[in-house]
Amino acid sequence: MTRGIVLFIVAAAAVFLGLSLVIEPLEFCDAPGVIIVFGCTVILLYISFPLSDILQGVGFVFSGRKEIPAGKYLRLTRLYQAAGDYFLYCGVLGMLIGFVMMLQTMIDFSDLGPLLALSLITVLYGVGGKLFTLLLLHKLSLCATDGEQDGQKSHRTPAAFIVSLVLFSLVIVLGITQSGELVSFYEPAAVLIVAIGSLALA
Repeated sequence: MTRGIVLFIVAAAAVFLGLSLVIEPLEFCDAPGVIIVFGCTVILLYISFPLSDILQGVGFVFSGRKEIPAGKYLRLTRLYQAAGDYFLYCGVLGMLIGFVMMLQTMIDFSDLGPLLALSLITVLYGVGGKLFTLLLLHKLSLCATDGEQDGQKSHRTPAAFIVSLVLFSLVIVLGITQSGELVSFYEPAAVLIVAIGSLALA
C-alpha cells in the first residue's frame, strides 16, 4: 500500500477519532446509504468500463508502481473521473430518496433534525468517495510515461447493458426498502409530467 493511501487512511482515522469525542461515530453508518452510494457506483462503473479496466483501477490503489504506459494512464484517468462523478451523483440520489421518506413520515418538526441528518449521510459518503478518487488521480498523474495511446472499444453487449441497468434498479429498490415503503416513490402525476415533458422536448 502506497504512502498516499496510508495517509488517507490515517486522515480518515483521525476524523473518526475526532467525531468519537463529540458524537457516536456509528451514527454515520447507514446500511441503505452504503447500498445506494457504493452499490450503484460499482454497477455504473461496470456499465461504463471493461471489467479489466476496473480490476486494474483497483490494483493501482494498492500498487507501488512508479511508471505506467500512456494508454493505461488514460484509461485509469477516465475510470477514476467517472467513479468520482458517480459517487457524488449517487450520494445526491440517496439524499433525494431520504428527503422523500423524511417528508412522508415526519409527524412534527421535532423529527426534522434526525431525519434530515439521515438523508444527508449519503451525500457524505459520495463526497468521501469523490475525495478518494481525487487522491487516486493525483497519484496517477505522478506515474504517467510517454507511450502509445490505447483505443477503447465497445465492451458491453445490449443484453449485458440491460442486465446491468436492472441490477442498478434493484440496488436502488433494496436501499429504499431498508428504510421505507417503495410505494411512497410512485406518483402518477410526476411520472406523467416527466414523461410527457421529455417526449415534448425530444
